[in-house]
Amino acid sequence: MASPPLSVVVVNWNRRDLLRACLRSLMKQTKVQFRLIVVDNGSTDGSAEMVSSEFPAAVLIRNRENLGFCQANNQGIRAAGGERIALLNNDAEAEPEFLFELERVFDGDDEIGMAAAKIVMFSDPRRIDKAGHLIWPDGQNRGRGTGAWDAGQFEQQEEVLWPDGCGAMYRRSMLDEIGGFDEDFFAYGDDAELGLRARIAGWKCIYNPRAVVRHHHSSTLGTGSVKRLALIERNRVLLAAKLFPWSLLWLNPFYYLQRLTSGALAAASGQGEAASFPGAGGKLRLVFALFSGDLQALPLLPKMLHKRRTLVRKLSQQETKELILENRISLKELSTQAARASAPANEDCLRCGSTEAVILLEGTDRLYHTTTARFQVARCRVCGLARLSPRPEPAQLDRFYPGNYWFDPAEDTASRWAERYRRLVLQDHVNFVVEAHRNASGSGPVLDVGCGGGLLPGMLRERGLPAMGLDSSQQACKIAWRRHHVPALQADLTNAPFPSESFSLITLFHVLEHLPDPGAYLDAARELLTPHGHLVVQVPNMDCWQFRLLGQRWNGLDIPRHLTDFRGADVGFFLEKHGFEVVRRKNFSLRDNPAGLATSLAPSLDPMARRIKGKPASLFHNAAYLALTAAALPFALLEAACGHGSSIMLEARKR
Repeated sequence: MASPPLSVVVVNWNRRDLLRACLRSLMKQTKVQFRLIVVDNGSTDGSAEMVSSEFPAAVLIRNRENLGFCQANNQGIRAAGGERIALLNNDAEAEPEFLFELERVFDGDDEIGMAAAKIVMFSDPRRIDKAGHLIWPDGQNRGRGTGAWDAGQFEQQEEVLWPDGCGAMYRRSMLDEIGGFDEDFFAYGDDAELGLRARIAGWKCIYNPRAVVRHHHSSTLGTGSVKRLALIERNRVLLAAKLFPWSLLWLNPFYYLQRLTSGALAAASGQGEAASFPGAGGKLRLVFALFSGDLQALPLLPKMLHKRRTLVRKLSQQETKELILENRISLKELSTQAARASAPANEDCLRCGSTEAVILLEGTDRLYHTTTARFQVARCRVCGLARLSPRPEPAQLDRFYPGNYWFDPAEDTASRWAERYRRLVLQDHVNFVVEAHRNASGSGPVLDVGCGGGLLPGMLRERGLPAMGLDSSQQACKIAWRRHHVPALQADLTNAPFPSESFSLITLFHVLEHLPDPGAYLDAARELLTPHGHLVVQVPNMDCWQFRLLGQRWNGLDIPRHLTDFRGADVGFFLEKHGFEVVRRKNFSLRDNPAGLATSLAPSLDPMARRIKGKPASLFHNAAYLALTAAALPFALLEAACGHGSSIMLEARKR
């Protein structure tokens, strides 16, 4: 049987769930027949096995290691049959007529070698990801319209510079003439190099807005990845050295300096590529990434200059210069595009209701590894409150809390020492709560919401306070009673079966940041407090030095379990709004501040993370973690003394 005239190549590396969705979208293509080729770059997450079992008709090429986007795509192209070869990213999903509409582009014009799709943001399809490509004269290429609202401005079928490799189609005869992807590029900028090389050889590219792809933007490495930015910078230099006319190449440092200056000005207002590298530490990592990329390019320059002499050329040097300048992206667009591209989903800010926000960073679950998916943290442009964006659905959230999330120590020596340590550092919390209960002018009971295994209410009961617990986990409630004789109820605070005015004091230690609607919990707490009742709240403080230095590595973000990232002013605002008056605040917690810094620096040593990942308790690891925590103590005390501790604890009275 003859091969279909069209083949589709999908390259994958450790994105099993995204790959499944991608391939399912290809199975829904209409009006075309095609050969599906999946090239797996040594995935360790079961991607290849999933393809074999769920998509048996696909041709599966399995590599032992990650060969990069370029080499893997070239493998797929060599295995492809037919005159048309389409590429689709593994983190993209195609609309049903994607292939049909791209194939139509080639009809009637043998000079068309490339077809570009309309690529939109998966998180918000009203935003453009790329509608073809543009370029700045230093070699930095960017998507046409990236991050812009889709208002119909890209609905015309027209010639563009080249397609984005996320969703594109190529004529085989063009690839036979000029060659496939340059494997020295590995990843990033590779589609730009192939596209510009094809244009120099006289081939055209047509954009078809009816061929639509939804793309998870930068899901492989993330926008804030140093490795990603270093590759982009390296390949910018290589592309210019290989393909630019000499008249532009001599001016490259001037154009590069222009772009960096514009980017620095944009960064001052929280925009541009630098917005993905928050804090002083983030800016240092950004500079390091650029410098590293330039250094990596140096040994490859002689090779690029040699390849330059073997190019298939139909455009003269002057015509190539005119092509680049005619498709030049403006500095303003270039500087602000990165922030627009990563604009969060259109969600209301919990504090002010605004939908205007900017993405601060991207990250994943670096502590417990419950998922490999990447998430964004967005900051409201109006009030500054930060949040996870888009907010996960409740069913998704459940998967991010492991079954053994609650502390239930074993009887071995390491666990007994861990229990003693937890009791020692929790004295800080106990003392705060005892004083708050005294301030509440009552002898009523204390309700610890989110009590976990019950250690805190157990210690409160040892101090004579009538404390009980509330938790969403039945397992946690059982542990609380079995180990600490704490009566604990499995319930949500908003529907807990308690009469109004039942408690003198309610505590919410590290609860609000986990909630889709923190205000509802504050309202419920106010209803359950006696007229003179008090509330104690503790949350991570995003206005801390640790976040400014560490950025996405700061443990207080706890992506994806923390839905809102508060500052002290934010918590005070919510308390006032929901009927409380703040009477006391504290910027230091012995349990959380130094240990949080230790976990940020060495998450693999965190005892809870080790337990959740099934690693046995170890005196060596516990001692190493304790030593790192002790070393972090002076810094944690200093930042707290300056009002920027990594957690904030507030006591508020009911108004």
